[in-house]
Amino acid sequence: MAQLVSLNLVKQVLRIAEYGPDNELLANEDDAIITSFILTAQDAIVRYLKTGADPDWTEETAPPAVRTAIIMAVQALYDPGQIDLLAGLGAPDPKNPLVALLCMLRRPTLA
Repeated sequence: MAQLVSLNLVKQVLRIAEYGPDNELLANEDDAIITSFILTAQDAIVRYLKTGADPDWTEETAPPAVRTAIIMAVQALYDPGQIDLLAGLGAPDPKNPLVALLCMLRRPTLA
C-alpha cells in the first residue's frame, strides 16, 4: 500500500513546517522520525479497519477519514501528551476520536 499521508502535510499539521526563500519546504531534524510515525500510524489504522482497507488506496484516493485518522495518530505519537488517543484502536472505544472517524469504514468481524 502506498503512503496515504505525505510528510509535508503532516509537518504542516504539526506546525513545524519551515519554508525557504522560494517557498520550498525545508528539511527538519525530525523528518525521519515523523516519516516513521506516518508509517506506524498508517499500519495501525489499516489494521484497525481489518478488511475495510483497500490496498489500492493512494494519497489521492484514500477516504478523508482514514487520512485524518493517520494524521491524528501521528500527532499522538509525536506529542506524548496525546498518546492516549491511540488506546482506542486496541479496545474500540466509541468515545475515542480515531474510532469515531473510522467506525463506519470498519468491517465487523466475528469473535
